[in-house]
Amino acid sequence: MRAFIIFCFIIFSLPAKAQIDSLLSAVGDSNDKEKVEAILTFMRSEFSRNPQLALDASEKALDISYRIKDSLAITRILYAKAFILRRMSKEKENLVVLNDAYGIAKRNNYYEELSKIINLKALSYTYSAQYDLALQANFEALTINEKLGNKEDMSITCNNIGLVYFKLKNYEGALEYYRRSLELKNSVNNKFDLDRLYINMALCYNQLGDLPTAEAYLIKGLNICKDDCATDLKMSAACCFGIINLANNKLEESERYFIEAIRLSKEQDEKLLQIESLKGLAEVYEKQNKLDKALGVLLEAEKLALSSYYYQNLADIYKKNAKIYSLKNDFEISTQYSNKYIQLRDSLMSEELIKNLADVQAKYAERENLSTIRDNEKIIKAQRSLNYAIAFIVVMAFAFIYLIMRNSRMIKKLNAKLALEVEKKTKELIKANHNLKQVNDELDNLVYKTSHDIRGPLATLKGVCNIAIMDVKDPIALSFLHKLDITSSQLNQVLDKFSRVNEIYNTHVRPVSVDIEWVIKGILQNQTQIQRIKPIDVQFHIDPTPEFKTEPNLFYYAMSSVIDNAFKYYNESPRIESYVKIEVINKGKEIQIKIRDNGVGIPINLDEDSLFHMFTRGSERSLTGGMGLFIAAISTRKIQGEIHFNRAEDFSFTEFLFDLPMVPDPARIEKPRDRN
Repeated sequence: MRAFIIFCFIIFSLPAKAQIDSLLSAVGDSNDKEKVEAILTFMRSEFSRNPQLALDASEKALDISYRIKDSLAITRILYAKAFILRRMSKEKENLVVLNDAYGIAKRNNYYEELSKIINLKALSYTYSAQYDLALQANFEALTINEKLGNKEDMSITCNNIGLVYFKLKNYEGALEYYRRSLELKNSVNNKFDLDRLYINMALCYNQLGDLPTAEAYLIKGLNICKDDCATDLKMSAACCFGIINLANNKLEESERYFIEAIRLSKEQDEKLLQIESLKGLAEVYEKQNKLDKALGVLLEAEKLALSSYYYQNLADIYKKNAKIYSLKNDFEISTQYSNKYIQLRDSLMSEELIKNLADVQAKYAERENLSTIRDNEKIIKAQRSLNYAIAFIVVMAFAFIYLIMRNSRMIKKLNAKLALEVEKKTKELIKANHNLKQVNDELDNLVYKTSHDIRGPLATLKGVCNIAIMDVKDPIALSFLHKLDITSSQLNQVLDKFSRVNEIYNTHVRPVSVDIEWVIKGILQNQTQIQRIKPIDVQFHIDPTPEFKTEPNLFYYAMSSVIDNAFKYYNESPRIESYVKIEVINKGKEIQIKIRDNGVGIPINLDEDSLFHMFTRGSERSLTGGMGLFIAAISTRKIQGEIHFNRAEDFSFTEFLFDLPMVPDPARIEKPRDRN
């Protein structure tokens, strides 16, 4: 609720002080820590749109934090204030605030905040051309982040170190740290500022003369954000494209990109990038021999550089002015700018600065060497401990060998005795398996022969019933004869099911092309000819499956068993619109067939494990001994498929799923049982 109130106050068109007072009023019931958090949130939302308003809010937050003596809050607000000052290109004020925050964070061991503060200091030193201090700060931040094991912040610091080397025109060194930053980001899958890192690498490759790689990295960076790139990234990319096109001597395209970068940087009040783009545009005009235009652009860049303390850029502008005035044969002004350039260059790249840079790099290299030595000492110590352990293990190994040799004879005797026992039990197991198989085959043959033996008398009984029905006139006798005829028909159906099971077991699977749609339509046509109390809506969708091969009879048995059940056990209630839905889905290497109906369903006490067993009845209306789904299951398995059963949670439908291979595996084809 507080957040909502805060954002409501932000959108009001009030003066700066009034907005801050309204913000404090909105969180008036909160404690001081919550007020500080509310102001920090307000600052983050306003710093890009109205940095001055955010800066004013930071003063209010600092007053509260100093009053409650919350050193962590003071550190965080000072860091946020410095960040805003950098956004406003007030580098000197920014460094003063950062030094205050640095002292508090270091005294209180706020290492995470300290890392961020040092990173921001390093950037300020970099852009104000104090490269020795920038490098020193970056190496300090890198050391802290290595202790914390924070790879995300380490990647940021490596990126900043690369920027320092880029400014020093050490492009190979810059690329080394940019690559290290990229490796760290990839190791923790961190995408933050990855697009900007790619653009920095593109600028390095451009300076090294590898223009195709530069353009590739630039496009790679833009592909990360695509259409959602932030404005500051868009202007950086536009400036980079301008530089690359300038190097390729594509002056018109370069001019267009630089003008776009200048427009965006003015909108964002980003003076540094505006200066860089103006410098590039001046070089374009110089190559086009538009010297007056180039001087006008450089004058604008010079004013910005003077007001922002970007001395390195100012030196580049002086140098470029001297060159252009020389081309215009105005040697007096050219000499003035040359003197300014030499004086500023000497102050920036002084002997003291070069010495400090060497000292900073040497100290960092020495620290890394000492770290490597310490790591080596740890390895040597670990190796020594390992040697002692190996010696102990060798002694113990000899002792074990002695014990093993002493007991080996006893073990051999026990093993020989055990082998004889295992051989005896194995023979008994083989004999039992043989007997079991023989009994199983005899039982199978008994069922097979019995069903055939019964079929003859059953056919005779049915024929006698039919003749008697024609001749007998007594109503009671006729009713008994009709019942006897129905019973014999049901028994005949059961025998047909047994015969079909036997046929399935004895079928030799020879896969041929099968038209699924033709098979299913044939089954449905048989069902539609049966008279029922009410019609059943039939819906089906069949994907083309021209490559499908299987054993046609087994496929027919599997489909017809399930589809017949869907029609046989339909819901006879007039309030229910009965339907059967069939869907065939081509999945490439396999097909899936779904058969769904909203009939009487299957009892809840039956699950998939027991439903497909022989003699399991899924409905009280079943008159064939529960053989239909058993036939579907064994037919499906024989053609290397699987059948599954699902029911809706509200019992509104039941569904059978067939998963069949597009072409059966020849190595898995079962051999038929030997009936001889």
